[in-house]
Amino acid sequence: MDLSELEKKLFELDDQDASDTMMQNRLRGYENFPGWTSTQRDLLCEIKMKLTEYFELLLQDSQVRALGQPPARHHLGLFNYMWGYKPIAEGKDDFIFHIEDFVSAAKHSEKGTRLGDFIESYLDRWPNSRIKRLLQTDTELRKTTDPYVDHYAKARLAILIKGIAVSLAAGSLLIPVLLLFLVPMSREAMAWLVFGFVVAFSIAISSITEARVQDILIGTAAYAAVLVTFLGNMNQGGLVSHSG
Repeated sequence: MDLSELEKKLFELDDQDASDTMMQNRLRGYENFPGWTSTQRDLLCEIKMKLTEYFELLLQDSQVRALGQPPARHHLGLFNYMWGYKPIAEGKDDFIFHIEDFVSAAKHSEKGTRLGDFIESYLDRWPNSRIKRLLQTDTELRKTTDPYVDHYAKARLAILIKGIAVSLAAGSLLIPVLLLFLVPMSREAMAWLVFGFVVAFSIAISSITEARVQDILIGTAAYAAVLVTFLGNMNQGGLVSHSG
């Protein structure tokens, strides 16, 4: 608003200078001539200062937005903490209801992926599971005495996430190949089997990862190409043996 008002003042001053033969020199960039004042220069300096403030604010806003929103379970954990302990005076904690205003102070790592969030959500529902004990060392257990707060070893959690991801990737390729190779079925059944696994693969990769749409399309196309190539080789081999 301030910047717009300053621009209006500058336009009005330029119109006044344009109607005065002597002040037209100021529009051409001349200074210190008879009748000259520093009004235009002062306005330009003030506009420059406002623009600098605006660009700094815009840059900070873009940096904050680039951090991205935290996972919903992180907001839920903070909400439960504030609801239970009331660390802020009543009436000043309304911000907790606006999840869209929250950002993640750290970039998403292995722990921040959807698969990692799913694992931690599972552990929250099963507090006495063996997996939870494996992910907690003595260092993590000493970080808090709150029974509702858990800390996990980042290295162990990362290994678990990568192990599950590798297993899913290998299984998505090996299971349909083994079924096509070992289980006798018609061509129609083979085609529907490939179709089902391709659809399941695209759903899985979009659900457990934060891949972009183009990445999902490329990954699904590559996965489908592998299965179709294998299916084509099997059909070709079957035709050759039948003709022989």
